[in-house]
Amino acid sequence: MDQTTQRDRLLNLLRSANGGWVPLPELLSLGIAQYNARIFELRRMGQEIECKQEQHGRTKHTFYRLKGQASLF
Repeated sequence: MDQTTQRDRLLNLLRSANGGWVPLPELLSLGIAQYNARIFELRRMGQEIECKQEQHGRTKHTFYRLKGQASLF
């Protein structure tokens, strides 16, 4: 059985983006209902996670990224 925590899965997703922005729907696809709580935990553990929102018409799009991680490409 897979023993990775929700926090581990979230951090792995952010790391896999190599410093790029990860859209909220991609975070939600991990099945983490309280993703904000997991982000809070990661920040308390010293991870620098940035958030930005973009307005497209009436729709807001939210993105997250792991700060300070240089892109490998």
